[in-house]
Amino acid sequence: MHGTRVVFPLVAGLFGVALSGVFAGQAVPSTPPAAPVRPVTETLHGVAVTDPYRWMEDGGQEFTDWLKAQDAYTRAVLERILGRQKIAAELRALDTDRGVGITQPRRVNDRYFYRKRNMVRDQVPKLYVREATTGTERLLVDPVTIQDGNQPWAIQEYAVSPDGRYVAYLATAGGSRVGTLRVVEVATARTLPDTIDRVLYLYSWRPDSGAFIFTRLRALPPGAIPRTSAPHAVRHVARSCGPRCSTRTSLMRMSWSRKATP
Repeated sequence: MHGTRVVFPLVAGLFGVALSGVFAGQAVPSTPPAAPVRPVTETLHGVAVTDPYRWMEDGGQEFTDWLKAQDAYTRAVLERILGRQKIAAELRALDTDRGVGITQPRRVNDRYFYRKRNMVRDQVPKLYVREATTGTERLLVDPVTIQDGNQPWAIQEYAVSPDGRYVAYLATAGGSRVGTLRVVEVATARTLPDTIDRVLYLYSWRPDSGAFIFTRLRALPPGAIPRTSAPHAVRHVARSCGPRCSTRTSLMRMSWSRKATP
C-alpha cells in the first residue's frame, strides 16, 4: 500500500487529469471569465445581507455559458503544466492495475482521510482513514451498512474536525441530492446516534472543532414540492460538546443558529 501514499498528493494536484488534450496549443487568457455582479440585498433577522451572485441560483443559458467559459479556461491552464501528460498516464496505470479508485483525499494532522472503492467488490466508495506515519488503514464508514429504507446509500461529502477526532459526513439514498448528516468518531470508527435529515450541503468545521456548518432544507407540509434553493434552504450550525464528549455522549447537542443563505 506504499504506492497509495505517493498517489495522494498527485491526485490532489491533478484532479480532473483525464480532461487532457482539448486545449493544447491555444493561448490562455490572462484572467478567468468574470462573473456578472448583480447585488440582491435581503434583511434577515435585522441584518442586511447582500449576495452579488444570487442570479446564478436560477440557472439559465447565461449561467451555463459562464460555467463553460470557466471550464475552458481551467483546462487551458492545466494543459500548460509541464509533464502533466506523463503524470496523468502514470496515475491512470496505477488506478487500472490496482482496481481501486480513491477520491476526496485530504490530510488532517497525522492522518489521511479518503473515499476508496474496490472496482470489483464495492458498489459505492467507503470512507477510510490512514495513519501517515505507519500507513495503517482503517475503515470508518461503509454506506452499505446504513439501515434506513430500501435504497442504496452513498457518502457524498465529508468534513474532518481540525483536531482530527470526528468526521461529519453526508449520506444520500438513491442518487438524491438531499441526505442525512451523521458523525463518526475517528478513534473508534463508531457512528454517533444523532442524525440530521434534509441536509443539502455540508461545509466545514469551525477552527476550534466545536461546531460544523451545513445547509438544511426547511420542513414542508405534506404534498408540497421540495425545492433546493433559497429561501427554502437555511444554513445551520451544529455545536459539539467538545472535549467533554465521551464514547457514551452524543457529539451533537443541537443548538441551532440560523444563518443567511447566500
